[in-house]
Amino acid sequence: MGLGRLMGNRTEQDRIALFVPTMTIGGAERVALNLVRGMVAARQPVDLVLSTAQGGLLPQIPNHVPVVDLAASRLLRALPNLVRYMRRERPAAMISHMRGANIVAVVARRLARVPCRLLIVEHTSRDKAQSFTLQDRAIMALRPRVYPSADAVVAVSAGLASILRSCGLTNVHTIYNPVVDDALIAQADQPIDHPWLQPDQPPVFLSVGRLVVPKDYPTLIKAFSIVRRQSQCRLLILGEGDQRPVLEQCARDAGLTADDFEMPGFQANPYPYMRRAHAFVLSSIFEGFAMALVEALACGTRVISTDCRSGPSEILECGKYGALVPPGNAESLACAMLDSLITPCDKTRLEHRARDFSVEAATSAYLRLALHR
Repeated sequence: MGLGRLMGNRTEQDRIALFVPTMTIGGAERVALNLVRGMVAARQPVDLVLSTAQGGLLPQIPNHVPVVDLAASRLLRALPNLVRYMRRERPAAMISHMRGANIVAVVARRLARVPCRLLIVEHTSRDKAQSFTLQDRAIMALRPRVYPSADAVVAVSAGLASILRSCGLTNVHTIYNPVVDDALIAQADQPIDHPWLQPDQPPVFLSVGRLVVPKDYPTLIKAFSIVRRQSQCRLLILGEGDQRPVLEQCARDAGLTADDFEMPGFQANPYPYMRRAHAFVLSSIFEGFAMALVEALACGTRVISTDCRSGPSEILECGKYGALVPPGNAESLACAMLDSLITPCDKTRLEHRARDFSVEAATSAYLRLALHR
């Protein structure tokens, strides 16, 4: 729904606007989608405001949720329309996701001059040294000047909250991502026809995420090649991204073949893969929260993760619910993967831990912070 077509003079009280650049397939976007669903379930009026209404997650937005398309080819160009939206619709609160959108939201509220409580959500622990583009570095430079103007900065893990406070921010709150609900469990129960995930097949190690540098899939591929020399097993990596050619070359260099390694691309429903995999492996250099770990736990699947900056250690309670290894260390990761092949797994215990990250709990926390409920 374009800005010009949005309903005027609506009577709902305490309407919340969720501001996200797009609904492309990514962790922050899925968090926003789950939060929209949680607010619908809580009967909370909500608008989903997008810099541009595009992305693979658009079809999953509940039909009766207004989608406000600011129709901006670039995020900064969304600013004038966002100001007009705020003046016209006067939401009680706005929750923005992702660093660029957070900065635009702060400036828009300042220009709109309307009473609107602003929460900005920080999803990643990436710092200046790990910023890969000029835009990343510019946003990092602006953050300490802009973020204090928000009513609250939400960190998706306590570790990330600590990092933000160390940067001088004082209005920081921790709310874990909304991940687990009945829909996820139902999706995990759906059938799957991948031949590797049928009964009586060798164990499958699985990873899910964009094929990008921070996920450090080269280390996972190297670790798997070590495991493969000692045990019959397979590796599946679900996702797409600009690192695909690099990873394909890594697999060739490691001597892997189509019989033991596959990257089948993005899967709209990765949960049946998680449920049927032997173990889920996260090899990231850094994370803000590591949503996929919780999803795997909810599917009753053992997890192995790097102990990267913020997220995994909290989710796994310092190794209580899954193995933690140093980032970038293929040998340590391989040892954890080999150990998983001979160690029993208590699926019920893992599923119980995942419930601590429910959509309902996160939605309630956001509503309390946004509307002082």
